Amino acid sequence: MRTTLFAALLTLGELATHAQSSTWNFHPLNMIPCSEWINPAPGCGGCSSCGTAINSEPNIMDGATIAWSADLVLCPHPFDTLGNNVVLISGWPLEADPGSYVYGQVVFWEELRIDTLEVIAAKANGGPDSMDIAIQYNGTDPSQTISLMQGALDNQLQTYTITDLGCVPMWGAGMGWANIHVRAHGGDQGFLFKGLRVVASACAINSTAVAELHQEEVTIHTVNDGVRITTQKPLELSICDALGRVTFYKSAAAGSAFAPLTDGVNIVRAGDTVKKIVR
Repeated sequence: MRTTLFAALLTLGELATHAQSSTWNFHPLNMIPCSEWINPAPGCGGCSSCGTAINSEPNIMDGATIAWSADLVLCPHPFDTLGNNVVLISGWPLEADPGSYVYGQVVFWEELRIDTLEVIAAKANGGPDSMDIAIQYNGTDPSQTISLMQGALDNQLQTYTITDLGCVPMWGAGMGWANIHVRAHGGDQGFLFKGLRVVASACAINSTAVAELHQEEVTIHTVNDGVRITTQKPLELSICDALGRVTFYKSAAAGSAFAPLTDGVNIVRAGDTVKKIVR
């Protein structure tokens, strides 16, 4: 049994240079018009969150409702004074389990490539310490996904970014879909889920939309047994293990660089950007 969810932020690219979007924000009750509300689980004490997507170009790329597995318990809470909620999700397993998940589906009506996938999350006290982000194309079985990133969670909200996922395989009558699965484990208490965003552009266009949307100078994402670091200007790059030993270093790198990761904790630095990755 799956329950359709509320809110994750899905920003979507269009065929040309202008980004299109389907957006689920954690707006509480009566903040915006909404046809479907996500009500908190019994005993939560939080306010409802809107489950209706706002789509700027649904004929090109259409973010569907977010869903979650039946074993999870959701409790929306105000995140700030601007009408944003963060959702506290409990019931996660101690060991990794593909059957426990939150996922968002995006339907593609044109041939698009996924340039960027971002998840904004953290852990609460007693919550899971590890998160897995996975993708599934044109399927429905949650156990048949491709793992994109395993990352460590801490008590501060972080944005986990994966780039250059390539073109979405089309299926059937000129359409395809991608299911983005977010799984956590290591503690059964609160997992703080703030947002999910997918950025896409025309399959024939090699440029990424994330720089246009955010003007980001650095992106860091895991690939195979390593990490790919992309910078817009020359920066010092380094990776240290849990004991502080330098395992990779470049003094002035620009563009894209690949570096292997060691088993355990890796601290990846690119200029002032720091990310902790557990392999």
